[in-house]
Amino acid sequence: MRKSVQRAAVMLGVVAAAATAFAAPAQADGRGDCPDEHVCLWWDRNFTGLRWQGKYDNSSIGTANDKASSAFNNGRTCWVYLWTDPGYAGTNLPMALGAYRAYMNTDPGPSPVGSWEDIVSSVHWCSPR
Repeated sequence: MRKSVQRAAVMLGVVAAAATAFAAPAQADGRGDCPDEHVCLWWDRNFTGLRWQGKYDNSSIGTANDKASSAFNNGRTCWVYLWTDPGYAGTNLPMALGAYRAYMNTDPGPSPVGSWEDIVSSVHWCSPR
């Protein structure tokens, strides 16, 4: 009897471990998923879709280039400046510490684009350059 109880307990543990291993991943929490001291850019509005994050000045943001639809400055002490061109060139969108843009299409942007959606190419901290 004692061995059957032990076997049942072991089997229950194995089943529970397997269920945990195959559980669905947690859904992204948008701004809550942006690490401290980073600026985060999301491909889609409302902080959804793929995300790029940077903690330091980035003269080029790689695969996130011209894809940001939402942004969050989760930095520590500074404003962050989002630039339309690589190398901190073009026009910048200053974002205060803690500032966010849920949908950058609603932010008036440089001509001829007209909004800030899908035009961010570099990120600079604390001062425009």
